[in-house]
Amino acid sequence: MKNFRELGGYRTVDGRTVRSGILFRSGHLSRASHADRDEICNLHIATIVDFRSEGERQKAPGPHLAACGVRTILLPVLDHADSRVFAETANRIRSREFRDADVDSIMVETNRDFALEWTTEFGAFLRLVIESRGRPILWHCTGGKDRTGFAAALVLRLLGIDDETIVADYLISRSHVRLGRPTAALLALTRGFRVARCVTEITMVRANWLRAALAAVDEWPGGFEAYRRDALGVGDDDVDLLKTTLLE
Repeated sequence: MKNFRELGGYRTVDGRTVRSGILFRSGHLSRASHADRDEICNLHIATIVDFRSEGERQKAPGPHLAACGVRTILLPVLDHADSRVFAETANRIRSREFRDADVDSIMVETNRDFALEWTTEFGAFLRLVIESRGRPILWHCTGGKDRTGFAAALVLRLLGIDDETIVADYLISRSHVRLGRPTAALLALTRGFRVARCVTEITMVRANWLRAALAAVDEWPGGFEAYRRDALGVGDDDVDLLKTTLLE
């Protein structure tokens, strides 16, 4: 499975540790082998949250795992119909117009959008984690880095993990999601060098991208505590329950 890993073992600022075998993140599961599917079942993962858009799911359908008791919840983020940044990038790829494209700025804005424009979806995700009450849960997007990374950041923030650790977890994706040379060469041949360069940059992982999302959260009136309560719908009792079930 692409970019598959868990969040267990991280230490909170008050010295507790995130339980292992509960919180899992990954890239899309459409290429999951029989062994991968067996692993998901053997890990007793009860819920899979898919952040991909409808178009992404159509191109790469996920595996059917209902037979081993896994439910899949769709929470599309960056859907074509709803994301200006996503639509702009797609239009540039089709038109090959990347002369003035600033990928870093695009990704910074995209990550800020996660925090400010997709609170319903990420709030629903956190509700699923809370209601799982310690049962294993897996969430993913396509590459398992940005949407998945922001979701992981929210969970870790709620548990009391410091931002440097959160960003370090995000950066682990660097070794899992980079665009391969054959794919980049094919893009350059069929779509042009600028498209290949920009798509390659988009598939990278940069600390300032996730930091932009975290900054947007902290800029919320009242800071993170108000953000998680008012924007995400996560109350004080929810945080207590989350810590009780996920920390040791």
